[in-house]
Amino acid sequence: MKKFKEQLAVLTLVCVSIISCKTEVVRNQFLADNTAFEYAGRVDLIDSKEAVLIGAASFVKTSVVGDSVEIYIHGGRSHNYVSLVVDGEHLGRFRIDTLTNFTLPVKFKKKAAVHQLEIVKATEASSGPIIFKGLGADAIQASEKSEKKKIEFIGDSITCGAAMDDMFSPCNEGDYHDHHNAYLSYGPSVARTLNTDYLLSSISGWGVYRGWNSEVDKNEAVAAVYANTYLNDEGSKPWDFSTYVPDVVSICLGTNDLSGGNGIKERMPFDTELYVERYIAFIEQLYGYYPKVQIGLLTSPMVSGENNVVLVECLERVLAHFNTKNSTKPIQLFQYDTLYVNGCSYHPGIEDHKAMTDVLLPFYKELLK
Repeated sequence: MKKFKEQLAVLTLVCVSIISCKTEVVRNQFLADNTAFEYAGRVDLIDSKEAVLIGAASFVKTSVVGDSVEIYIHGGRSHNYVSLVVDGEHLGRFRIDTLTNFTLPVKFKKKAAVHQLEIVKATEASSGPIIFKGLGADAIQASEKSEKKKIEFIGDSITCGAAMDDMFSPCNEGDYHDHHNAYLSYGPSVARTLNTDYLLSSISGWGVYRGWNSEVDKNEAVAAVYANTYLNDEGSKPWDFSTYVPDVVSICLGTNDLSGGNGIKERMPFDTELYVERYIAFIEQLYGYYPKVQIGLLTSPMVSGENNVVLVECLERVLAHFNTKNSTKPIQLFQYDTLYVNGCSYHPGIEDHKAMTDVLLPFYKELLK
């Protein structure tokens, strides 16, 4: 609790120095469909000129002219979180408490004519959407674009950046999404270091053929909803795969398939044959969307011992299936050699994700060649 209070005090000081508590009258309002806004990740620009930030680490970016800006935003359910990045500096997570229009005023610290602003969804699709309505500012302009290589990170809670940040509440308190920080998770961190674009397609608790506490009949498999924009099965519209064609697809799935569940519900033994069969089918689905993509598979930073041996054997069978006939871009496998479980609920924490980024960088550099 002492650590939590100290962290909260630090956050409060940061907020006071950056976020103006007084709402200032601004000259111009820019709606979400303005061409100066750049969107990335799982995002849906809807008819009412609102942009729905859906997936983990989806974001909107623009350049703001002047010394301040007002962000018009609200959550789709109860409370939610965004990370703010100004001029490349991560200011931290900010809680959005309202389902109605909410104004987040920001006073820039650095004296400059133009500031780059990123508003990043810190939580995942299942935590509910973040609705971005636009900005109030003197003026905005499109950020300078450059052609970058692209990585898509497919995974579960690890890839979502879940259970990694206890700044707002201790691990054993609050809601599940209170501890998400997708911006600092290994995927976006790797992408920023390598100067690539990124997209996260990840769902907590789901796996290759079953979820962490479900069986096959529940169909909590990422492949079942991957083609839906909202990463769910609630009639959402199909994802337009032409909007983001990755050079590399990274997959980290298996932690939940191997899970023992909550210890109360009866859990069937891990089915190696079904896991391999469904994994192969999912990769074939990916090749259907991205015929020229380079694919890399990761073991789990939360799995060790006999379970890790079984997981590696399964993944090597998947590789063998494809690589016997794919000599130009063979699928690659990365194996963690240590556990990263110092966050909440035995998940990787912030420092773990930093360490994971460091050990993963050579692997992704090789994949991007």
